Order: sequence, then structure tokens, then C-alpha cells
Amino acid sequence: RKFFQEPDSMQELSRRLEEEGTRSLLRDLDGTWWSLRTQLDEYLDASKEQVDAFREVVSMLSAYTTQCSISYDELWRGYKAAAAAESKAHDALKRTWKGAVPALGLLTAKLVDGDAFPRFAKSDILGRVDLDQELVTKVGLAQICHGRQNATAAAETRAKARTAVEAALNAGLVGQTARQLLTVTQQLQMLQEKHRFAGLGKAPNALTLRQAEDRLEVALSTTMTGVSDFADELHARVQQSHC
Repeated sequence: RKFFQEPDSMQELSRRLEEEGTRSLLRDLDGTWWSLRTQLDEYLDASKEQVDAFREVVSMLSAYTTQCSISYDELWRGYKAAAAAESKAHDALKRTWKGAVPALGLLTAKLVDGDAFPRFAKSDILGRVDLDQELVTKVGLAQICHGRQNATAAAETRAKARTAVEAALNAGLVGQTARQLLTVTQQLQMLQEKHRFAGLGKAPNALTLRQAEDRLEVALSTTMTGVSDFADELHARVQQSHC
């Protein structure tokens, strides 16, 4: 593996160590992600069974009252099946909420305390050498190099670099993680509301969910404020290697 080959500079060694650290963090996060998703999927499956059973008993009720095509005993069995599916879904809801909220708290701690978003941003930007060529193609090498003496050319190049950086973050680990988190937090908010709709009272530990959402929002926002710095790094890197 390339990681075990002797680096030709301290900068290369530092880059390799940072890349290995990001890969290690991703492996650690994967386990927590899968645990959280498995718990959420359990409830979604039970909820689908409940909906299907309810639709079936409504259809049976219509068949009994308007078509006289089924017996009362058949309707009663359908009702009991729907009631059992509802009870199963409520149990799955309570079990999923009890496990998924702490799992999100753990995932949040790993992401925030492990500086995951800044690490992912560096991987998305500095780890993509094709961004250099993309910037050269969009701006032109003459303007990039001319920017050393011309403020207008430099500003235009930095603007293009910022656009490239934002696109890379959105398509890379930062954007992927943000979208996954959005899906998970929306599903947990739905579970919180389901407690009330199902007559189960207020969902316990709702504050834990809110605190996790706040921490994630701050961490992601802080990382995105560094887009200009990443764009300047990309601009400088291209100038150094091509001019």
C-alpha cells in the first residue's frame, strides 16, 4: 500500500497521516450509522405493516357493509389483525426512539468532537487534484497567473475557486454526511410526533435530540464559513504548480 511507502517529504507524510486519520474516522462512524439506521428501519417496517393492516380492514369493512361478501367473523379477524399491527408498531416506536436518540447523540459526539466536518472538507478539497485542472479549465491559466499582479483577475479567479470548492463539498463527504444527517433527524422528529399521535404521551429525552441537532448545525455552519479559505488555498495551489 502507498501508505507504507517512504514519503519524500514531511508534507507528504503529514498528508498521508491526515488521510489515514479520516479513513479511520469514517470506519468508526460507519458502525454508528448502521446501528442508527437499523433501528429506524425496524420502526418503518412495523409502521408499514400497520398501514397495510389498516387498509385491509377498511376494505373488509366496505365488503361487509356494502357488498355483504364477507362474514362478521372474517371482519372481526381483520380488525384484530389491525389492532395487533398497531400494538406492534407502538412497541417498535418506543423501542426505536429509546435506542435511536442515544445513537444520534453518540454519532454527534463523534462528528463534532472528532472534527469530522473540517477533516471531510480537507479531504473533499485538498484531496482532489482534479480540482486544479477544473479551475484552470474554467478560468484559464493566463488569468490565474496574471492574478499575481492584477487584483481584478485575482478576484475573478477566487470567485471561480469558491464555486468549485462549494460544488466539491456538496458532492463530497461534507455534503453526503449533511444529507444523511438531515434524513435521520427528520425521521427522529417524525417519531417524536408519532408519540403524541399514537396517544403515548410526550417522547422522553426529546431535549437530547434538540441538543444533537444544535451541535451538528453549529459544526457544519462553522466548517462552511471556511469555504473562502479553502478557495484561497486552491487558488494558491494552482498558481504555485502552474505559474
